[in-house]
Amino acid sequence: REGRAQPGEGQTLARSGYQKVCTMSKNNELSPRNNARRVAAAAVAFGLATAAVHYGGMDAWLSSLCRGWDLPGDISKAIALGETFGHSLGAAAILYSVWLLAPARRPAIWLAIGLTLTSGVAANALKSLVVRVRPHSVGVIQIGNPSPAGGAAEPVHAADDNPQTALQASGGEKVAASYWDARQRSFPSGHAATAWALAIGLSLVFPRGWLLFGLFAALASLQRVTSGAHFPTDVLAGAALACGLAAALLWWRPLPKLWESSAKSAHLLGDLPHG
Repeated sequence: REGRAQPGEGQTLARSGYQKVCTMSKNNELSPRNNARRVAAAAVAFGLATAAVHYGGMDAWLSSLCRGWDLPGDISKAIALGETFGHSLGAAAILYSVWLLAPARRPAIWLAIGLTLTSGVAANALKSLVVRVRPHSVGVIQIGNPSPAGGAAEPVHAADDNPQTALQASGGEKVAASYWDARQRSFPSGHAATAWALAIGLSLVFPRGWLLFGLFAALASLQRVTSGAHFPTDVLAGAALACGLAAALLWWRPLPKLWESSAKSAHLLGDLPHG
């Protein structure tokens, strides 16, 4: 009857889907290890950009420049909405939607979930170990050592020797260095790490969309700078971290076997159409 699967049709479609995944892997569209080198190259590029901006003394200048942009309304809205791509809830909503809408690509979606989760957790763990005042709080707070007599805090030098030190010297509320104060957790950007990991993961699910996903990640990173939440080196370091972790995971030796096994189970067991 029209609209209902014929006997054996589901199994045939499942095998066909699995064969398509295998063919795409051979053609370098989905195979994890075939993408590791290019992702590693991106990690190196982001790392070099981080070093160039930092040692070139351009961090504070670029931050002020981006925050002072007077962009047309639609472009400003696009940049503001870009944060969704790097937010944990936004990334979860995107991945869940793809999971529901593209069941035949669930092996790649699992990998995308792993990449995004690993990068986001790693970035937030790292920023908990580094004290750096966010741009919007520079001049509002000043990191110092509490006075033994209970008086005013004594200023301390910034650990990263970047132009932020000069800006902090302008004054503001003197606070002790704290890994739990959100105003002091600027480096690296968790949003940027999540966004670039998500872009890499979605590119494995939908290889033809890699440029679009990269654009979304770039918008999410730019939003963090224009909003004053991060310095340029924060987002560049977050992107480098995401790409580095992604390259390592994609190069992981057991991954190809897990990939093939999950592809087979997804297409032969979990994705049969319901009548």
